[in-house]
Amino acid sequence: METVFITGATGKIGSLLLPDLKKKGYLIRVLLPDNNPIAENKGAGVISGDLLYPESYASALEGAGTVIHAAAITHTNQISRYYRVNSYGTLQLLKLCKRYGVKRFIFVSTRAISTGGGHYSCSKRIAEKYVQGSGLEWIILRLAEVYGGGGNKGIDAVLNNVNHLPIIPIIGNGSYNVMPIHIKDAVFSILQVLGRKDLRNRIYTIAGPEVLTYNDLIDKILTAKSIRKIKVRIPFVLARAVAGLAALITQKAFLVKDQFPRLTCEKSDDISLARKELDLAPLNIEEAIARD
Repeated sequence: METVFITGATGKIGSLLLPDLKKKGYLIRVLLPDNNPIAENKGAGVISGDLLYPESYASALEGAGTVIHAAAITHTNQISRYYRVNSYGTLQLLKLCKRYGVKRFIFVSTRAISTGGGHYSCSKRIAEKYVQGSGLEWIILRLAEVYGGGGNKGIDAVLNNVNHLPIIPIIGNGSYNVMPIHIKDAVFSILQVLGRKDLRNRIYTIAGPEVLTYNDLIDKILTAKSIRKIKVRIPFVLARAVAGLAALITQKAFLVKDQFPRLTCEKSDDISLARKELDLAPLNIEEAIARD
């Protein structure tokens, strides 16, 4: 049985991925800051360590055939953390993979990889370059907006707002595009890559089946749920001001300034390679709502 080492295993995707890996018979090791009984109960060997201090978990890579690197900082007002964790942390992990003879490296990245996508996008773009230059067999999965399985960020926050708020806030004019991908489709893509040893040095866009404006997305959700709500537009300048104030008075990053360029930057909408090579057949938002 192949040993798979995973970072970000208690995140949204990792939590759903672990039981599927166990069912398929993989030996699982996960990197966590502290011992986590949830991961252990899902059949994973837990390694306590810190991505930024590779010697704290180095020996766990011995005998591992594949690394799935899903850990990342996605929302913070401390810009340096994006680069320290997402870029530098990835580089340190890659060096250990080379040292211990890891063959494959599956990197969970973002569809918002554009140069205009803000610091998160830039940090992931740098990390992608490290992956591509590592000398390992690599796969990069550029995920769109992942939703489903609960949560309070991104599209899940939108779904919560539709259910619980009297109005639906829309930042800006709502014309920026999204391609929401259900979490089960995202996990399916990772499992497909893991099982296809013939695939190497590929970049896949993992996204939903259609390009929607944010306004279209809201309308589709409201229709699917048979709910009527008033949409209220919040100018970008006001939203940025709120984000800036939040950064000064609280450590909770419920709204960060770096999200705005991420919303509006150019993103790939071509999922044809994932359809062809990974058999990706993603649900649209209406199908997902009906199933959930």
